[in-house]
Amino acid sequence: LDAARANGLAPALLDRLALSPSAITTMVDGLRQIAALPDPIGEISNMKSRPSGIQVGQMRVPLGV
Repeated sequence: LDAARANGLAPALLDRLALSPSAITTMVDGLRQIAALPDPIGEISNMKSRPSGIQVGQMRVPLGV
């Protein structure tokens, strides 16, 4: 933060960089809410049967590794 102030960063941007205990608590609460969500991986939706009998749908898969 000292370097940001020395370089003349706007006060609004300095506020975004500062981590107060309440900001950390808010982040932790948000992460806990995300962690409590059900895992969507493998979920199948929009399943439709084609005239040939083939079933076509969408499956949620992880991106990356």
